[in-house]
Amino acid sequence: MSLADIVDPDRAATDNIPRAYLNILFFDERFNFVPENSTAVRVAQSGDGAAPLVLANVKAPKNGYVYIYVSNENDQSVYYDNLQVVHNRGRIIEEDHYYAFGLKIAGISSNKLGNDNYEGYLQNKNLYNDKELIDEADLDWYDYGFRNYDAQIGRFPQLDPLTWDYPELTNYQYAGNDPIANVDVDGLEPWNILQPVVVTGHRTVQAANTGLTAAKVGAFALKTANVAYNSLVGVARTFNTYVNPLSPLVEIATGKSVESDFNIEKSRVVSGAESAMMFLPIGKIAGTVAKTAERVGFETLAKVETSFAEGTFSVFNWKGYPAGGVKPTGPFRLLEGEEYTTARNLASKTNAALHKANPRLKGLQIHEIHPVKFGGNPTNMANKISLTPTQHAEYTNFWNSLMRNLK
Repeated sequence: MSLADIVDPDRAATDNIPRAYLNILFFDERFNFVPENSTAVRVAQSGDGAAPLVLANVKAPKNGYVYIYVSNENDQSVYYDNLQVVHNRGRIIEEDHYYAFGLKIAGISSNKLGNDNYEGYLQNKNLYNDKELIDEADLDWYDYGFRNYDAQIGRFPQLDPLTWDYPELTNYQYAGNDPIANVDVDGLEPWNILQPVVVTGHRTVQAANTGLTAAKVGAFALKTANVAYNSLVGVARTFNTYVNPLSPLVEIATGKSVESDFNIEKSRVVSGAESAMMFLPIGKIAGTVAKTAERVGFETLAKVETSFAEGTFSVFNWKGYPAGGVKPTGPFRLLEGEEYTTARNLASKTNAALHKANPRLKGLQIHEIHPVKFGGNPTNMANKISLTPTQHAEYTNFWNSLMRNLK
């Protein structure tokens, strides 16, 4: 239907009723005429006492502009009064469309009219992937936490903190160079969004493509429980070996060390000296400190323990670890390839679910105390803490340094 057909639909009429109308015309944001819902209603009679012209519940078909007016298309005089327009505002205040790497498609994006001086107007800066747009100095970067993202080039301007985890990718890539299948949550690494996720309370389980059957999940939980138990036993043994004053006496009697579970010979002279130190208050403290220093004073960053499975190791030198930070007890095992990818994706989805369920985590990042790269549990809530980006970077730098030394 043309514009002429809408503004004067009865132009071929031969009756004596004036061709006078109440008109409503819609235009898009480029001022192109939109025929949909554009209409005109004609007066019902000539002379006085004509019924009111009413256009009720007319809905705007798209974002743009509306032109409401009264008209008279013939020579007969028509008088109008009391023209009223009631505007019921829509709930949509902004509509954004993006290319895959985040550049906005301006031609089909729009927002509600207004400016910073308009009362009640709120400027929305959380745009692509709900990240805050930094538009100062015309940067147009998105704040991803660890790094800023430039959608105009589809790259992070800063170096990837996890460069060593993804040697096959450029250090400045976004979402693994595949923004259709992946999204970058915090500027660190890609997260696959095509694998379905089932979220129940604070637990996240991949529904497909992970190979985690109920039996495997149970076995994994049992293994985690055993590790926790063994860690507690290790703490108890350390206390018994280095703090318990009876330990040197037992070593004198047996001639073997408590530390080795009585499998290694130990000089009774050394045990006698340690026994004397234990029963002296200052000597007991000094002996404990000396033993502790002996255990952690290695220059190497990692040591393979023969009591653990092949490929596992413990960390003794925590130099560079954030002061006061909770240290994982180990044992550690470096994950590679598909095994790490599966575990990392599961951890990322769990963390994303936690952020969605708890708005107070906004601006914070979730850190695995025992990193997933080193065999940590990707979904256990006890293995997760929330940190600021600066705090998180300190932990990341320590583990990256350790990984470089291992390789």
